[in-house]
Amino acid sequence: MGTRGRSGRGDAERGEMGERMQKKRQNYLLSPCLPQPPKLPKLTLPKLIVMETSSISLQVNGKPQTCPPNTVLPKLLEQMNLNPRLVAVEYNGEILHRQFWDTTQIQEGDRLEIVTIVGGG
Repeated sequence: MGTRGRSGRGDAERGEMGERMQKKRQNYLLSPCLPQPPKLPKLTLPKLIVMETSSISLQVNGKPQTCPPNTVLPKLLEQMNLNPRLVAVEYNGEILHRQFWDTTQIQEGDRLEIVTIVGGG
């Protein structure tokens, strides 16, 4: 048996009435008469522009040095006033054979060890 509250209605009647009120409220909120929020334009993010730096940093024989981007190894040696025929190059911990010098492009953070051959007696 249901209990009666102040309104004189039982639990079942209150439940049905509550459901009806909830439906009315939902219908009211979905009513086309209510102003709808304005549609916002889609946001588009600008494309990331990558700017090339004017120089890259590297280490040569433990000392910091810079060179222009896209520099190949023979060009770097030339900029350092070194004769490519008279040096051996360790590139990032590995001896780099001469056949790869023309295609080895210097990158940011590279570590070079350059040993000059000295003749004499």
